[in-house]
Amino acid sequence: MTSNDAVQIRQVRRARVRRIRGRVIGYSVALFVVLWSLIAVLLVTGHDPVLSRHAVAATTSGTGSSVSTGESGSDDSGSFSSAGSSNTAGSSNSTGSSGLVSPSPVTSGQS
Repeated sequence: MTSNDAVQIRQVRRARVRRIRGRVIGYSVALFVVLWSLIAVLLVTGHDPVLSRHAVAATTSGTGSSVSTGESGSDDSGSFSSAGSSNTAGSSNSTGSSGLVSPSPVTSGQS
């Protein structure tokens, strides 16, 4: 084996490594673009998974909001039993004597 053969082998090896790296980078960029395009299309068409109907929705009433979870039912004796937890929050700021309820301000726990 001569020094020219060694140089030629190194050049072939470098070209092969360059091709492999180029393919990996190309496929990675293509996959990135396809996935972000898919996400963008889903969000633009209104199929946002966060806003799906399967999420638990809070209902609002005149004095606040209420979210309850759990099971309720009656047993054979006719008494009503409830199991679970409920969370009720809100304010009842009324203005004037007409009994109108003003909404409470929105606050966040972020600083």
